[in-house]
Amino acid sequence: MAIEVVDTVCEPGGAKPNEDRLGFGPHAAWVLDGATDVYPQPFLPAHNDVHYLVDRLGDFLTDHAAAAITDDPQTLLDHVSKRMRADLAALGFPPDRTHPTCSLGLLIDRGDTLELTRIGDATLVTAGRTVTVVDTDFYNHREAAAVAAAGPAGLSGAEARTALLSRRQEYITGVHAEGVFSGHPDARLRVHSTTLGWDGIEHVLLCTDGFARAIGEYGLYADWPTLIKHALDDSLASIAKTIRDHEHRQDLDLLHAHFKTSDDLAAVLCRRR
Repeated sequence: MAIEVVDTVCEPGGAKPNEDRLGFGPHAAWVLDGATDVYPQPFLPAHNDVHYLVDRLGDFLTDHAAAAITDDPQTLLDHVSKRMRADLAALGFPPDRTHPTCSLGLLIDRGDTLELTRIGDATLVTAGRTVTVVDTDFYNHREAAAVAAAGPAGLSGAEARTALLSRRQEYITGVHAEGVFSGHPDARLRVHSTTLGWDGIEHVLLCTDGFARAIGEYGLYADWPTLIKHALDDSLASIAKTIRDHEHRQDLDLLHAHFKTSDDLAAVLCRRR
């Protein structure tokens, strides 16, 4: 058996190049949400360090997804993190520079079962006879607290930047139950996985948090099955447009909870072939 990709969307939240990515193979699909780069100039050979990370991570996942994946998610992603670490070391990544990081949502087809895996704030949803949602609100609470602490200056203030770098390091090294993907030498991946039977599952949606806001924060659809039906009747791109139209409303104040009112987004809608 294998999976079939029904639709995709991947777009930036503003004028800067998109730091989100998506990808898929016969036996897996994924979304990657690059954490906003914190340096004005890149060290790595890309638009910025985060772009390099998500592009190389996509390459590594494509390699693994070319055939049936036999490793469990923790083993697979630990291996990929070590590949990233070696890659960055070969490029001479400075030890005193904050490593680029990202969130990750991964679907692995196991034949009769599927595995939904996330690191960070990706959202994974199955729809059919039953609905399963794999997500977390940990980062939303953390960001809202950081926004409040930063005040009107946002991330331009020195204290806010220091706090941001401190949070990144905590997420990299696994201080909390939630974390991020990185190639840092001290990386401890906080991998969260759920295994389900394919029976009764009609579609699987993987998305980054910029897309997931359509349900969790903006309430633009009654629930995930309603959103997925909209995507099937129209497209994921039309849902992205609905999100952007909402974010551009003049009567809304979205800066109380996020540093960016309009985030990059990526989504992949799949089914079993």
